[in-house]
Amino acid sequence: MITGGARGLGEATGRIMAKEGATVILTDLLDNEGEALAASINDEGGTAEYIHQDVTDEALWDTITSGIMPVILSRAEFEFRMVQSPVSVSSMRCW
Repeated sequence: MITGGARGLGEATGRIMAKEGATVILTDLLDNEGEALAASINDEGGTAEYIHQDVTDEALWDTITSGIMPVILSRAEFEFRMVQSPVSVSSMRCW
């Protein structure tokens, strides 16, 4: 799952991960760009889905991460943070 995944570094990361065989979930506020990117990745033989997400909406996190999610790349901030607990028990403060 890549937040801020519709363009820029999120787009590049999504394309690379899909080429490496990952199933990519792109989230962003930029629906047109995100949907187009997911379609492009799928057309190129990868597997991608776009979901509209405002990363500040905690209820959406619960909905989006309800399944098993082994990797989350948050592009909504300028720094990377290692999360030491499963998403299901991580607080918003952690992010």
